[in-house]
Amino acid sequence: MKIRVRALRIIAQAAIVTMAFAGAFAGSTAMAATAGGAAGGANAAHGVSGTSGAAHKSSGGSAATSASWDGYSVTGDTFTSVSAKWKVNPVTCNSSNDWAGFWIGFDGTGNAPGDLEQGGTDAQCTNGTPTYHLWWEMWPYNEVKQGVTVSPGDQISANVTYNPSSNNFTIKVNDLTSGASLSQSVACEWDQNGCKRLTADVISEDIQSSNGGVFPLPNYGTENYTNISFTDASGNTAGITGSYWQNEAFTQVGNGVTKQTTSATSSNGSAFSTTWQHV
Repeated sequence: MKIRVRALRIIAQAAIVTMAFAGAFAGSTAMAATAGGAAGGANAAHGVSGTSGAAHKSSGGSAATSASWDGYSVTGDTFTSVSAKWKVNPVTCNSSNDWAGFWIGFDGTGNAPGDLEQGGTDAQCTNGTPTYHLWWEMWPYNEVKQGVTVSPGDQISANVTYNPSSNNFTIKVNDLTSGASLSQSVACEWDQNGCKRLTADVISEDIQSSNGGVFPLPNYGTENYTNISFTDASGNTAGITGSYWQNEAFTQVGNGVTKQTTSATSSNGSAFSTTWQHV
């Protein structure tokens, strides 16, 4: 499979996000959040590149290595929904500016047309101290918007959906532990090549730097993704191994070193894990 390099940049500017606090507010409240990049706010990119390789194959799937990705992608139709749950794992910073992202979304790999619609969490080390955030992105129209700060151990539920009648995407990332959430409803924009939704993805990622390398990968242990579900334009809903589409597993390998590994899926394709191996 051809895998495209994808930009996911964080810029030091205000980002308007919607936060909802269970039991604290009757509705939602808008908040301006400054998204500071690692290493003094430098631009960063977050993408995938690689070639077919020896990643673990799930039933009926294929495998590839990636310079920055670990996880699964499904193809075979256009997709209207992807959802998953995971936990914010505490990370160990191996250097001053380690950075990892955990997300779901559309159009991440293969012959997708140069756009990305996604949301998730990250663990970002600044001077060796980690912080954790919810974030969303509609690339390339806007760069990553870091929003709500979350805590290790928090349970996360995320969903990205597409409404064909309005041509709008709804990106929701909910902290089930604290009650905080990030919700964004956005249209497919002029520079997103039609947002064709040719792939749907559940990914643990080593964030790419603007010079094309990757930031050091913080030790996040093992990330367990559960309740994974995809829906395609024909109305079919299933997990990764659903018979309606094909799946591909990614293993991150850099300079001959395996950085992360991807497990097989559960029997119904609704769960898998990624595990940190090397900085």
